[in-house]
Amino acid sequence: MSETELTEDRDSSYRLALGFDLCLTDTTWLTVAFGKDYSSDGDGTLFSLANLKWGFGDPKVKVE
Repeated sequence: MSETELTEDRDSSYRLALGFDLCLTDTTWLTVAFGKDYSSDGDGTLFSLANLKWGFGDPKVKVE
């Protein structure tokens, strides 16, 4: 693939993503992201990511 073709592909594709964080407790968070890759010459690709994070001890930042 030539450099011109790569540049054209890059210009005609984009990604739409949505993410959010949900505080479950003072030290536990659920993070979720999902979205879709779009390109001009093919079907889009769905993607998702989920993460559970917890901490020990006194949190430095407290949710009010």
